[in-house]
Amino acid sequence: MLLYQKVMEVPMIEFLKFVTIDPITTGLKDVMEGDWSGLFGVSLGLITILTIVSILSVICLAVYEIIDTRGPTTQERGTVTNTRHVPAHMTMIYNAATKTSTPIFHPPRWYAAFSVKGAHEELCTTENVFGQLEQGDQMDVLVTQGKLSKKKRIVGFAA
Repeated sequence: MLLYQKVMEVPMIEFLKFVTIDPITTGLKDVMEGDWSGLFGVSLGLITILTIVSILSVICLAVYEIIDTRGPTTQERGTVTNTRHVPAHMTMIYNAATKTSTPIFHPPRWYAAFSVKGAHEELCTTENVFGQLEQGDQMDVLVTQGKLSKKKRIVGFAA
């Protein structure tokens, strides 16, 4: 109860110091005095720091990706570079708690790969459109350019 009250009354910087730096410094001091149980505090502090850095990195990458993919969409002439069909199939997932397998049905999928001046993308399509596409066909594709990376991305096509 006392720890909870202490945590809730301090600002965020003090809390972060309390859960990251303090276990490391206390643990290292204990190790220097010959008490090897202090390594637990050091390990806990380092794991906490790595977790915080990982979470912040994922958040930064997500924000970057969201900003970068929201550029204007233009229509350009693209080439069909490949088509492929993945037939319907079943997979089994084993549930260890109930010791049973559950079948998962995957419907058939049709894909077409497109290329436009430095951008290559494979898009899912319908069976009807897939039947009309051949390798080397020229089509109008929707292209967006990243706001930050300036990388072109194919986001769709006009059948």
